[in-house]
Amino acid sequence: MMAEMLSYLNSKSSEYILKTSNVIGYPDENFAREIMQLFSIGIVMLNMDGTPVLDNTTGNPLPTYRNSDIQTFARAWTGFTSQNPRGNIEGLYANYNRVDPLKIESQWRDFFPKMDLHGGYIGDTFPLCEDTPSHQFLRKGATYQLLGRSTLPQLHDVAGRYTGEKNLDLTSVSTSELYEVLCNSNIDPGCNFRPVIILEKNLKCHGIECSLDNARVIKVQKDPPVHYEYVRPGKLMRCYLAF
Repeated sequence: MMAEMLSYLNSKSSEYILKTSNVIGYPDENFAREIMQLFSIGIVMLNMDGTPVLDNTTGNPLPTYRNSDIQTFARAWTGFTSQNPRGNIEGLYANYNRVDPLKIESQWRDFFPKMDLHGGYIGDTFPLCEDTPSHQFLRKGATYQLLGRSTLPQLHDVAGRYTGEKNLDLTSVSTSELYEVLCNSNIDPGCNFRPVIILEKNLKCHGIECSLDNARVIKVQKDPPVHYEYVRPGKLMRCYLAF
């Protein structure tokens, strides 16, 4: 509802607009402005006692943000769109979903760096993608989310954006350490599936696992089919701009 009322629903990056429509366009700025002006920092800087912070030269109150900040933050709110409708909630003729959280349409996202309000970058302290260790999906702290029968990832980017990443079928590879953890068997021969699994130690790769940079969806049972999704941790892509 907030995305509809403050109009960032289906907002797209300038890159996507230019690439698909051959026109120069910009992301919607309404929510980026209102979240600062109305919902967080307001329009002027304040001292601890609530009085405005004044410019030493002009004596005027110092603004908390400028129009360039709005434009930057608008790029951070690109790509959000509604989930598919839920027939058990909405009306018969409704073609929208106001129940589930928004999902991200990755091709609409703005992938370029975004400044914060203090001269830094949004995402500072996050590791760069090129610094990702090999076989990160097998390292301590790697997180897996239960998908059940579905083979469709819920949290991953569009297929093909990342190389060296694919779905895994471990149903016939019971010697895989990853399979043993995901199966979580405490009764032979069945599995005890948990909603979320976080690796407590580094695992050794087995077979095709050794040739992958990352896994996406892992099948751990054939009948009925059960799948887990590897939850890729947040990272930053380094951008190079040519002028």
